[in-house]
Amino acid sequence: MKKNYRVKLIAGPIIYLGLANGENPQEVLNGWGDAYTSTHIESIQEVSEIPPAPPDYSTLTLTARQFFIMLANSGYVTPEEAVAAAQTGAVPANIAAVFATLPSEQALAAQITWAKMTTVARNEPLIAAVGASLSLTSQEIDQFFIDGQAI
Repeated sequence: MKKNYRVKLIAGPIIYLGLANGENPQEVLNGWGDAYTSTHIESIQEVSEIPPAPPDYSTLTLTARQFFIMLANSGYVTPEEAVAAAQTGAVPANIAAVFATLPSEQALAAQITWAKMTTVARNEPLIAAVGASLSLTSQEIDQFFIDGQAI
Protein backbone atom coordinates (compact mmCIF):
# COMPACT_ATOMS: atom_id res chain seq x y z
CA MET A 1 0.00 0.00 0.00
CA LYS A 2 1.23 3.48 -0.85
CA LYS A 3 1.32 6.44 1.53
CA ASN A 4 1.39 10.07 0.41
CA TYR A 5 3.30 12.84 2.13
CA ARG A 6 3.36 16.63 1.94
CA VAL A 7 6.83 18.03 2.68
CA LYS A 8 7.20 21.76 3.40
CA LEU A 9 10.74 23.02 3.00
CA ILE A 10 11.84 25.94 5.17
CA ALA A 11 13.04 28.05 2.25
CA GLY A 12 11.52 26.39 -0.73
CA PRO A 13 8.58 24.69 -2.34
CA ILE A 14 6.15 22.12 -1.06
CA ILE A 15 7.01 18.64 -2.29
CA TYR A 16 4.63 15.68 -2.47
CA LEU A 17 5.88 12.12 -2.17
CA GLY A 18 4.11 8.84 -2.88
CA LEU A 19 6.01 6.13 -1.03
CA ALA A 20 5.59 2.41 -0.59
CA ASN A 21 4.24 1.44 2.80
CA GLY A 22 7.07 1.32 5.30
CA GLU A 23 9.34 3.79 3.47
CA ASN A 24 10.42 6.64 5.72
CA PRO A 25 9.99 10.01 3.98
CA GLN A 26 12.89 11.58 5.90
CA GLU A 27 15.25 8.80 4.80
CA VAL A 28 14.12 9.16 1.19
CA LEU A 29 14.67 12.92 1.31
CA ASN A 30 18.12 12.52 2.89
CA GLY A 31 19.08 10.47 -0.15
CA TRP A 32 18.25 13.42 -2.43
CA GLY A 33 21.13 15.54 -1.18
CA ASP A 34 21.97 18.31 1.26
CA ALA A 35 19.03 20.57 0.37
CA TYR A 36 16.58 18.00 1.74
CA THR A 37 18.10 17.12 5.10
CA SER A 38 16.09 17.53 8.28
CA THR A 39 17.56 21.00 8.88
CA HIS A 40 15.84 22.22 5.69
CA ILE A 41 12.44 20.65 6.31
CA GLU A 42 9.73 22.55 8.13
CA SER A 43 7.19 19.72 8.25
CA ILE A 44 6.21 16.33 6.87
CA GLN A 45 2.53 15.39 6.91
CA GLU A 46 0.73 12.31 5.66
CA VAL A 47 -2.01 13.26 3.17
CA SER A 48 -4.73 11.21 1.53
CA GLU A 49 -3.98 12.37 -2.03
CA ILE A 50 -1.23 14.05 -3.99
CA PRO A 51 -2.73 17.07 -5.78
CA PRO A 52 -2.20 17.36 -9.53
CA ALA A 53 0.90 19.28 -10.57
CA PRO A 54 0.21 22.91 -11.48
CA PRO A 55 0.19 23.60 -15.21
CA ASP A 56 3.48 24.60 -16.81
CA TYR A 57 2.94 27.84 -18.68
CA SER A 58 6.63 28.40 -19.45
CA THR A 59 6.25 26.96 -22.94
CA LEU A 60 3.38 29.24 -24.03
CA THR A 61 3.94 31.41 -27.08
CA LEU A 62 2.09 34.27 -28.72
CA THR A 63 2.36 35.60 -32.22
CA ALA A 64 3.75 39.12 -32.42
CA ARG A 65 0.23 40.25 -33.35
CA GLN A 66 -1.28 38.69 -30.20
CA PHE A 67 1.54 40.11 -28.09
CA PHE A 68 1.13 43.69 -29.33
CA ILE A 69 -2.65 43.55 -28.94
CA MET A 70 -2.27 42.24 -25.39
CA LEU A 71 0.26 44.97 -24.52
CA ALA A 72 -2.25 47.61 -25.66
CA ASN A 73 -5.33 45.91 -24.17
CA SER A 74 -3.54 45.56 -20.83
CA GLY A 75 -2.50 49.22 -20.84
CA TYR A 76 1.23 48.51 -20.86
CA VAL A 77 1.63 50.49 -24.09
CA THR A 78 -0.62 52.90 -25.92
CA PRO A 79 -2.65 51.65 -28.89
CA GLU A 80 -0.53 53.89 -31.13
CA GLU A 81 2.69 52.35 -29.78
CA ALA A 82 1.30 48.84 -30.33
CA VAL A 83 0.43 49.65 -33.96
CA ALA A 84 3.85 51.21 -34.56
CA ALA A 85 5.55 48.18 -33.02
CA ALA A 86 3.55 45.86 -35.28
CA GLN A 87 4.20 47.94 -38.40
CA THR A 88 7.84 48.89 -37.99
CA GLY A 89 9.25 47.19 -34.90
CA ALA A 90 9.24 50.54 -33.06
CA VAL A 91 9.95 50.13 -29.36
CA PRO A 92 7.33 51.63 -26.99
CA ALA A 93 8.62 53.94 -24.25
CA ASN A 94 7.96 51.42 -21.42
CA ILE A 95 9.90 48.74 -23.29
CA ALA A 96 12.75 51.10 -24.27
CA ALA A 97 13.12 51.95 -20.57
CA VAL A 98 13.66 48.24 -19.84
CA PHE A 99 16.29 47.97 -22.58
CA ALA A 100 18.12 50.95 -21.06
CA THR A 101 18.55 49.09 -17.76
CA LEU A 102 20.18 46.04 -19.33
CA PRO A 103 23.92 45.51 -19.78
CA SER A 104 24.95 46.51 -23.29
CA GLU A 105 25.15 42.98 -24.77
CA GLN A 106 21.76 42.04 -23.33
CA ALA A 107 20.25 45.35 -24.46
CA LEU A 108 21.49 44.74 -27.99
CA ALA A 109 20.05 41.21 -28.00
CA ALA A 110 16.74 42.51 -26.62
CA GLN A 111 16.49 45.24 -29.25
CA ILE A 112 17.21 42.83 -32.09
CA THR A 113 14.79 40.29 -30.64
CA TRP A 114 12.10 42.98 -30.44
CA ALA A 115 12.70 44.20 -33.99
CA LYS A 116 12.62 40.75 -35.57
CA MET A 117 10.25 38.71 -33.41
CA THR A 118 7.43 36.85 -35.09
CA THR A 119 6.56 34.85 -32.00
CA VAL A 120 7.05 35.65 -28.34
CA ALA A 121 7.89 32.83 -25.92
CA ARG A 122 6.81 33.01 -22.27
CA ASN A 123 10.27 31.81 -21.22
CA GLU A 124 12.13 34.45 -23.30
CA PRO A 125 14.51 36.50 -21.08
CA LEU A 126 13.05 39.65 -22.64
CA ILE A 127 9.65 38.75 -21.14
CA ALA A 128 11.16 38.29 -17.69
CA ALA A 129 12.88 41.69 -17.92
CA VAL A 130 9.76 43.49 -19.16
CA GLY A 131 7.59 41.75 -16.55
CA ALA A 132 9.96 42.73 -13.75
CA SER A 133 10.05 46.36 -14.90
CA LEU A 134 6.24 46.45 -14.87
CA SER A 135 6.18 44.78 -11.41
CA LEU A 136 4.30 41.77 -12.78
CA THR A 137 4.24 38.49 -10.91
CA SER A 138 4.97 35.23 -12.69
CA GLN A 139 1.26 34.39 -12.44
CA GLU A 140 0.32 37.71 -14.06
CA ILE A 141 2.72 37.05 -16.94
CA ASP A 142 1.27 33.55 -17.31
CA GLN A 143 -2.24 35.04 -17.44
CA PHE A 144 -1.11 37.58 -20.04
CA PHE A 145 0.00 34.70 -22.29
CA ILE A 146 -3.12 32.64 -21.57
CA ASP A 147 -5.36 35.59 -22.43
CA GLY A 148 -3.27 36.41 -25.49
CA GLN A 149 -3.80 32.95 -26.94
CA ALA A 150 -7.54 33.68 -27.07
CA ILE A 151 -6.97 36.59 -29.49
